[in-house]
Amino acid sequence: VLDRMLQARDLPQALQLLQRSGVPHQNGLVADSQGHIGWTITGLVFLAWAIWAEAIFTVPPKPGW
Repeated sequence: VLDRMLQARDLPQALQLLQRSGVPHQNGLVADSQGHIGWTITGLVFLAWAIWAEAIFTVPPKPGW
């Protein structure tokens, strides 16, 4: 991941690399030489959330709920 981060052309690309990395969920802070600063959560947090949410919200409730 760090090798690819050094090759990132701009801030959005660097943030995208962090979001798709396989590292554990952490704060990812990136800054470029032009003073742009960005923050994201590393790893696939939102994909995991989407799978969990789909599993929870697509199952009809049991009678009596």
